[in-house]
Amino acid sequence: MKKVAIIGSGVAGLACARRLAADPSLKITIFDKGRHPGGRLASRDRDHNQFDYGAQYFTARSMEFKSVVSRMIEVGAVKIWNGRFGRMTSSGIMDEDSQEARYVGVPCMRSLAEAQARDLAGVLDLRQHHKVTEIEKVSGFWTLSGEMTGGEKAAPFEENEFDCLVITVPPVQAAELWRNQEKTLEGSVLSPCIATMFSFDSPLPVEYDGIRIDDPVLAWAARDSSKPGRPAGERWVLHANPEWSQENISLSEQETLDALLARFFHLLEVDAVAPSFSRYHRWRYALVTRALEAQFLIDKENEPILAFCGDYCEGARVEAAFLSGHTLAEKLLDDQA
Repeated sequence: MKKVAIIGSGVAGLACARRLAADPSLKITIFDKGRHPGGRLASRDRDHNQFDYGAQYFTARSMEFKSVVSRMIEVGAVKIWNGRFGRMTSSGIMDEDSQEARYVGVPCMRSLAEAQARDLAGVLDLRQHHKVTEIEKVSGFWTLSGEMTGGEKAAPFEENEFDCLVITVPPVQAAELWRNQEKTLEGSVLSPCIATMFSFDSPLPVEYDGIRIDDPVLAWAARDSSKPGRPAGERWVLHANPEWSQENISLSEQETLDALLARFFHLLEVDAVAPSFSRYHRWRYALVTRALEAQFLIDKENEPILAFCGDYCEGARVEAAFLSGHTLAEKLLDDQA
């Protein structure tokens, strides 16, 4: 194993690259279609209407992930979100007490990924705006081809002679790249989630900063502006229930915004006020509702090496994605020893 390609610069892809970088002889390249690393650690931060519309926070339980979080705290890329959290049921809202620290990236969630990428500068070739559309074996190596989308006009690219390929994108997209693992990858399910973002001219009369909601429409509401390192203001992120998201994925943006905001005001018993800014994002593959119960997959029928990792392997947590990529890399390194 000399030349490794990783598809996806989310938490799993970066964790895999970070662990593989312990071997200085490896040449590691990450390809990702997005503008920024982080995957579902997604943030809108182009102006004062800043939001985390993907993962809302993360916890750290394993020694491996705690070590990374400690490093990110040292460089100022992560802080604890000391908000007030609640759980809403049909009986009302109750405080949701937890002994676990809730961490967020600073100044936005994807800062966790960007800081890790900076740590790997010089040993990792990170290529954003590179959408891989086809993989094939050529002369005993992997060849990747697709489109570079960062310029005014998309341009084709092709990279070859990789003797190890790691795919970290959601299982449906991974199966499209390599059909031989389609049945195995179908064992996991990622449900959709519609995320909406709202800014208001004055604070809403809501006592909580994050609310987990048992409701047919809404699943989560967060005062995003209460997170550390954020611009001043009153900004909320609402996540729709997965079933509602699935049934209403084709609604227009305005219809979706109106429906979720109205439901939020109704559930919180708050007088409706017009937002000063609103936006939405449709995540088609967002929440792990059924995992593979394996930290990673290695296609043992393949030579050269083909492997898969991501949160869908083990569970719906940021740390699960990290551990999937980290443990896969350890396995690959052990096999080469």
